Amino acid sequence: GPDTLTVTRAGVEGATPLNLTAGIRISGADHDESRVVVWSGKKVEVWQPGADGCRFLGAFSRVTSLIGIRGESLFALVGPRIEVCNLQGTVKNTLTFTDAEGEPITLDIMGNFLVVATSLGHIKMWDVSRRQPKMVGGGTVFADGGGNLLGSITSVSVNADGSRVSVLCTTARGSTAVPDSKLHVWFVDLHKISAFDFGAQGRLPISHFWDPLEPKLLGCETTPLKKSAEPSTVESGGSAAEVTTLFVTPEAEVKLQDSFGLEKGQEAFMGIAVPELFFAFKRADVEAYHAERGGAGSTLQPRTMR
Repeated sequence: GPDTLTVTRAGVEGATPLNLTAGIRISGADHDESRVVVWSGKKVEVWQPGADGCRFLGAFSRVTSLIGIRGESLFALVGPRIEVCNLQGTVKNTLTFTDAEGEPITLDIMGNFLVVATSLGHIKMWDVSRRQPKMVGGGTVFADGGGNLLGSITSVSVNADGSRVSVLCTTARGSTAVPDSKLHVWFVDLHKISAFDFGAQGRLPISHFWDPLEPKLLGCETTPLKKSAEPSTVESGGSAAEVTTLFVTPEAEVKLQDSFGLEKGQEAFMGIAVPELFFAFKRADVEAYHAERGGAGSTLQPRTMR
């Protein structure tokens, strides 16, 4: 239901999936190595998965649309600012934005790095490894060489060493916002934004994840570009979704490494950790799948990269 999550330790052989039943209707979730945070938009809960289940650590009220967790800190998107709070919800710090920068709309945390994108196309990064978040460089504007915005940012993802940030966006077609077929990458140290365009393959990127250790490698889920208003149909119970692995070069290029379709029962691409890719598995197919293979009924399924 909308109040339940399954927590699985990726890459741990024989790890038993844990059910987390929150006291709220979950609209979003994030995790680090040891804790899970869930939120409804009005209330936040923090949980700690352990060997014998998920332990409730606490809850507090906060009007927020997005939260990132790292250690003892939560980074909550609250109106025009990012509130840095402890796990009990006490605000320890605030990251603010000028009117010229716009309001924060999305964020991501990987390792020591927090990246935030704003409504006016600014992307800023902080090192959050210490008590006080420390801004990394001067940030950038999501624009071409002529200063024209490349689109309205919908999601960002930062790599393991804070040197690259991938971006998905929408572009305006008349008065309509249309998803962009490009996966953009900000090369932080090179002060450059490059892109890989899935449009040539008739595809659209919908999610993107960097490897937690290998800063040059990322994975991206794509779906077919709709040629009409008709929903795309897929034969024989397969999926129209594909996953593409890409790598970034020191020359600020984004290159395709491999592409393949999701297998039957795989619902969504969830992340990458060499040598495996991880997928959410449709709950209806989980029991049958694991009964065949004699494994635990995890809803997270690894697939070894080629």
